Amino acid sequence: ILSNEAYIGDSLWRKKYTANQFPFQKRENHGEIPQYYCKDHHPAIVDKETFDKAQEKQHRFSIPNKKQRSYPLKSRVFCGCCHHALSRIPQLIPFYMCRSSQADPNSQCYSLRMPAADLEQAVFQTLKKQMELFLDNPSDESIQTGVYIAEQSEYERQIETLNNEKQTLFERYCMGEIDAEKYKAEKASVDAEILRTNNAYAVVAAQAKQRQEEQVQRDSRNEIWSVVAEADGLTPELVDMLIEKVVVFPDKQIDIVYKVKDLFE
Repeated sequence: ILSNEAYIGDSLWRKKYTANQFPFQKRENHGEIPQYYCKDHHPAIVDKETFDKAQEKQHRFSIPNKKQRSYPLKSRVFCGCCHHALSRIPQLIPFYMCRSSQADPNSQCYSLRMPAADLEQAVFQTLKKQMELFLDNPSDESIQTGVYIAEQSEYERQIETLNNEKQTLFERYCMGEIDAEKYKAEKASVDAEILRTNNAYAVVAAQAKQRQEEQVQRDSRNEIWSVVAEADGLTPELVDMLIEKVVVFPDKQIDIVYKVKDLFE
């Protein structure tokens, strides 16, 4: 009544419309078809000023941006017996249960009940314990990576020197300073040394790459750890970042499937 424009003499046409599909019934018009506003359509019983003040009062006592409840583990909790998604029952103390087994009292998960708060706390504490186990000091690994890089540079210098030596040998042979036999013998010796140095370089390069990948993984893990350490509890952001699903068993044991497969390896 308070927001009805009819009381100030105006009229809004097409507030409802008849749907063109079965069942053919009147429906609220939320922009499906054009509406028309007609001013001074009929005599008013409330003046415009009073009507506008009523609208201001309504906005004043409304609840803007009502906070929506968020459930961190929404759509991620599954039964460890039948593998169906568990339902969250929103009672005074919310809990998860397996609805798929309610028709079969003999099923293993017939009586499965897990309080939502307990499950969220258990997941969060497990996450923190896992991260604490793998929290390490990245400085030592950084030094080892630096050693591999230094070895790479040294082998690259040796390979360049050997190639220059090989080129010098060829130039000496062309200028007649050494004969063919001596050129072949010394070239074979240099080639063997180049092969040995290339093999050693390949080993060190592979080790350096592995260390760098481990360092990137470690940095990522430490970054995740800082996010977990700052959190007061399980949040939708943490779940979206780390957790694929949580499997609950009748004895309330849980199994967490992480999105990052090698996060705790």
